[in-house]
Amino acid sequence: MILNEVETSRLQKIEASLAELKDLLTGRNAAEMAREKLTKAQVLKMLGICSKTFHNYHKQGILPIIHIGRKIYCERSDIENLMRRNRINPLLISKR
Repeated sequence: MILNEVETSRLQKIEASLAELKDLLTGRNAAEMAREKLTKAQVLKMLGICSKTFHNYHKQGILPIIHIGRKIYCERSDIENLMRRNRINPLLISKR
């Protein structure tokens, strides 16, 4: 009986710790990922575009960039917003 109570107590502590850890990881990761800086090369690969298209997107105000020295970065949230804005709903595509 005592062994069972000890095991139950430990299990409850472990479950509480795991729930707390899950909350921390999901909340922090979402916020950190949104602010994550991606290099130009990562953005090109992520969007499947060439360097010239990247430059045109920036000139047209479609894609904000961050200059740090000679390096160019974009925030992950900006890339995700761009993809979300340009997403085509399959139900809206007319059948040909």
